[in-house]
Amino acid sequence: MKEMVLANRYAKALVDLGLEEKCLERFKDEAARLKKAVQAEPRLLKILSYRELSFAKREAIVAELSQKMMLSGPVKNILRLLLKRDRILLLPSVLEAFEGCVRAIEKVVVAKVTVANKNAATQLSSQLKTALERMTGKKVEFDIKEDVGLIGGLQVRVGDAIYDASIKGELERIQESWSS
Repeated sequence: MKEMVLANRYAKALVDLGLEEKCLERFKDEAARLKKAVQAEPRLLKILSYRELSFAKREAIVAELSQKMMLSGPVKNILRLLLKRDRILLLPSVLEAFEGCVRAIEKVVVAKVTVANKNAATQLSSQLKTALERMTGKKVEFDIKEDVGLIGGLQVRVGDAIYDASIKGELERIQESWSS
C-alpha cells in the first residue's frame, strides 16, 4: 500500500512536469523504453539497490544508463531521486503508475484480452477495438494473452467488466444450468 502511494507521487510529479513543459509524449516514450530495459535485465535494480556498492558507483551506473538511453533531465532526476532515497526498487511501480496517469489523461482504457489462439486475435482486433471504443467512449489498447484452455473464442476484461465469448465459458454456463 505504502509503495503504491509513493509510486503514484513520483509518477504524478513526472506527469505534471510533462504537462507543464509540454513534453509528456517524450516522457511517455522514455518511460516505455526504461520499462523494457528493466524487464529485459531484472538484475539492474538489484545491483542499484545493493548497498555494499558505493553510492557513487550506483550513481555512475544510473548516469551511464541515462546517457545511453538518451533520457531527458526530468526522467534522469526521478531515477537519481529514487536511488538517493533508497527507493530504486519502486521504479517498476512508478513506471506503471505513470502509464496509468497518462492513459487517464489521454482517455485510454486497456482491454485485457485472452484468446485461445493468438493468430485469430489479429483478425478480430479491429472489429473488437471499434466495438469496445463505442461501449466505453474511450480509446482502447489491447493487452493480449493466449490461453489454449479457452478452447476457442475469447474473454475480454475492461475495468471491472468481463465479457466471456469462449467455448470454455459457454460449457461452464451449460454445466451450471444442468446442475440447477
